[in-house]
Amino acid sequence: MYGSRQLFLGDVQSGIKKFGALFHFLSQEVVLSPNRQHLDELPAQARENVLSVVAAYIPYYHPPGEAKQVLEEFPSPYHTLAEGGHTPGEGADFLVGEVTDTISRVRTEQGLLTYLQCLKSLGGAQHLRSLKAITRLRLQSELYSLTSPGGPYYAPRSVRHASLEVLDALFPMGRRSRRLVRLVFRVLHPAEFLGASFFLLLLPVRFWTWASRQLIAAIGMVLFGFLGLFSRIRGLLMGRRKFTHGAASSRQGKQQQQQQQQQKQEGAPAGHVHR
Repeated sequence: MYGSRQLFLGDVQSGIKKFGALFHFLSQEVVLSPNRQHLDELPAQARENVLSVVAAYIPYYHPPGEAKQVLEEFPSPYHTLAEGGHTPGEGADFLVGEVTDTISRVRTEQGLLTYLQCLKSLGGAQHLRSLKAITRLRLQSELYSLTSPGGPYYAPRSVRHASLEVLDALFPMGRRSRRLVRLVFRVLHPAEFLGASFFLLLLPVRFWTWASRQLIAAIGMVLFGFLGLFSRIRGLLMGRRKFTHGAASSRQGKQQQQQQQQQKQEGAPAGHVHR
């Protein structure tokens, strides 16, 4: 069963259900079968191992809508049907304990959100009242760790909010006090405190950087506008100068033609008299 546990954990870490068929067989045909015959035929240690693996990954492979039914029907590893076992809710404590241990091994955001969503659907389940005090404390401690922005998990914001919702759903008593304590610890947390301090210290620098960028951008736009206007004025002046130069050249050409015609007219009578 150790190999199966590693395969299922690999599915959780990678966010896929490649070995879902194997889990479905262990869950539906062995653990949650109607008569539990195949489960009761196993030796005590093997029966406990099978139940441990299935319980650990039920929140990942089963939809949240079936969580309450699974919690009620999950068998205890310590009693068979012949020993008076398989009563409703007898395996709730064992199931929650295995799920709590597995949550501490999950290191992906999607995997944690899947587990938390399933736990949230257990809100109001009557069999949660039969949990042992140590199991209840372990679950609360694990969920509290996931609501913290720092170590040991450094959970992202979505996981922190989902963990707080699970706490409110499973343990509605003390909701306000939990939020107050969480707020105080968040303010006094070294990461949050240092982050807020650095933010306040760097606020003038960030404002000056933003203002200088805006000023440089405005100056650049003004200079670009002046350059464009200067280019247009220069183009107009160059066009006017070319037009003036062309007109003067045309007038000079006409004057030269007139002078040549006058010279021809003056030279024609003198040549006739000489002949």
